Amino acid sequence: EKNDTIATASLAGTLVEDQGPVTGKLDASVRQLDYLDNSFGDETYLKVGAEGQWEQIRNRLVWNVENFYDQISQDTLAADVPSNLEDTNAFRLSATATFPVADRHTLILVPEFSDYYYEKSGNDNQQLGLSAEWAYLLTQTIQLSLIGDFIEVDHDQDLVTGGISADHERHSARIRIRATRPRTRYEVDAGYTEIDRDLGPGVDGEVGSITIEHDFTGRSTLVAHASSDISDTSDNFLSASVDPTLGSSVNIQSSSDVVTHNVMRLTYDRNGDIIQSSVKLELLELDYDVAPLDREVQEISAALTYGFTPRIIGTVDAGYIITDEDTFNTEDKEFILSGRVRYQLDRQLSTTAGLQFANKDSDAVPDRGYDEWRIFAGVAYRFGR
Repeated sequence: EKNDTIATASLAGTLVEDQGPVTGKLDASVRQLDYLDNSFGDETYLKVGAEGQWEQIRNRLVWNVENFYDQISQDTLAADVPSNLEDTNAFRLSATATFPVADRHTLILVPEFSDYYYEKSGNDNQQLGLSAEWAYLLTQTIQLSLIGDFIEVDHDQDLVTGGISADHERHSARIRIRATRPRTRYEVDAGYTEIDRDLGPGVDGEVGSITIEHDFTGRSTLVAHASSDISDTSDNFLSASVDPTLGSSVNIQSSSDVVTHNVMRLTYDRNGDIIQSSVKLELLELDYDVAPLDREVQEISAALTYGFTPRIIGTVDAGYIITDEDTFNTEDKEFILSGRVRYQLDRQLSTTAGLQFANKDSDAVPDRGYDEWRIFAGVAYRFGR
């Protein structure tokens, strides 16, 4: 058992440009960790997230660039200590070309290139892909699309295991229906994905998803989502970084293997003038083709924000995660509870203070268990608009 007190100093900033043909967002932070009881050496962590868009031809051609530099756990079930963390970077360059063919028909082509770097695990890879979508507007509220995707994945270290190649080509074909009602939006797609490895047997299967979003009032929204997809963990990491509503990648173990990703998610958000709240329920199943990393994750989380006054705002968050690892028949349970108060000094300056408790238990691997208390305080200043 190890006990330590960690002193942390951090600096973060956000830059946003949302007007004109070139738009983008940059988030950057740096953290300095000092282990006062010397269980680990001092560490400095950098995190950068950048997204940019250039509308070269209005409503016809848009260039997109995304880059995310962060630290992830080599073993997602172990504690986030320096020996378990590795730097990772995900980069993607793509273009969206839109060709109106007729009044109700549109062709959309999306070529893209991605590059993924992992400091220690050796899962570095590059991906080259092309997506083609033929969209047909059945009515003003219903759209039907036929979609085809091709992605070539090339790993720096090719073998997942003896005789099985990590390099592969992924082909998929799907049909998608989008429908919009006054308070409800639907999206359903179904198709088939086939993966051909450079060496060893391939993977194929049915894929699809259904998403229903319903507005109870102008302030509250319920979203139900279920999907099954065959992809790779690098793609999952980048997708979750770009769009957090797709789910977190924290519980997805990084690997060069192909993974079948099944998820059911229910979220509820309410944004009132004084009270804001959210609840999320998620069931996640990860089935790796070769690597012994299969797992099931059950997660429930909730957050409540209350405005005591226009200047004083309090927030409480709680989360509970159960992870069952199939290969080694282990079960891990993690509980997190935090609270914080923000004081808005003026339109641009605010201060925050809070407390967080985290507890984790593992029924088969005692070294994974820990208790953690965090006390934090910060100052934020907003420039510009």
